[in-house]
Amino acid sequence: MPNRILREGILTSRRVDKLSVPAELLYRRLMSKLDDYGRCEADVELLRSSCYPLRVNKVKAAHVKDWIRECQAACLLVTYADRGKCYLQYLDWKQQERSESKFPAPPKQLIADAQQMIANEHLVVFVSVFEVVSECANVGTANGARHASQEDESPTVIPLPLREGGEYAVRKSLLSELEPLYPAVDVPQTLNEMKGWLVGNPARRKTQQGIRRFVTNWLQGEQAKHGS
Repeated sequence: MPNRILREGILTSRRVDKLSVPAELLYRRLMSKLDDYGRCEADVELLRSSCYPLRVNKVKAAHVKDWIRECQAACLLVTYADRGKCYLQYLDWKQQERSESKFPAPPKQLIADAQQMIANEHLVVFVSVFEVVSECANVGTANGARHASQEDESPTVIPLPLREGGEYAVRKSLLSELEPLYPAVDVPQTLNEMKGWLVGNPARRKTQQGIRRFVTNWLQGEQAKHGS
């Protein structure tokens, strides 16, 4: 593995600052495992043993899963599946590309969505009082019109509390889309776990705009844990 350049900007990154201390430590340790494109496999057991070779008796797979989830929520990395395996890629990865990646690239839309979330957070970072209003203002009117015209009338499976108040209804139609994508995951039970986490962490709830990404990131993490 080639040497990595650890840039000073990591110390002033507001996204990194959102992480808990152990999640930030994993974020830094992972840098030594990534290829030139910022990618690696996202199997939590492999990451646990490779990132914490002297702490395998202390660091559990569940810890690694939670810390990866924190990094995803902070828009520092994305996880994705390809041919039955799960991978992760760092965002804003600025290293010299010396060779072809041996890992598949993430879907372009996944990266575009993550970059949009980063852009939205940049716009609201200094105006916390108007955070929700500013984020909503960045949703295109055409996008909003499309969602309004395609309003889902199927039964609600579970409501997830939102940062701005109110709830996001995970409906049966969405559940039907998610279950085939994550065959190793008990999706309804995992949605209950998400709700419990959101209830217990009100300061870290998601906006209406970001809740779907939160749901899919969590499910991708579960698939990575159980799918291979």
